[in-house]
Amino acid sequence: ADGALASEDGLPRSAAAASADEALKLAMQLANESADPQPLITSLDKHRAAASEPVVSAARLVRDRIKEKRKQASLKQRKSHASVMQSLGQLQSANEVSAIRAAVASAERHIGTMPALDLELAS
Repeated sequence: ADGALASEDGLPRSAAAASADEALKLAMQLANESADPQPLITSLDKHRAAASEPVVSAARLVRDRIKEKRKQASLKQRKSHASVMQSLGQLQSANEVSAIRAAVASAERHIGTMPALDLELAS
């Protein structure tokens, strides 16, 4: 029977699998709530061998989804930062009225994102 086989931690295989499944399910829940994949990655490393394949697959899916969301957020933040820096540069270098107006219009979209830009707009 399945329960007669011992796992690495000495528990019957079915009990070890159930325990590993529960640990991974909890790690998935925490990862989803915190948007931090690291505890789930750690839990996967620890429980992958004993957990059931459907739970391991679900945990990998959650891990990958969170990593992709973080990657997309980082990319969006980098693009936004580049746009803010461009607006700041336009404000600092504009010396004709039309160029100043265009730079201010561009910079106003980013009010509150960078103190240096806010100071430049205020001056």
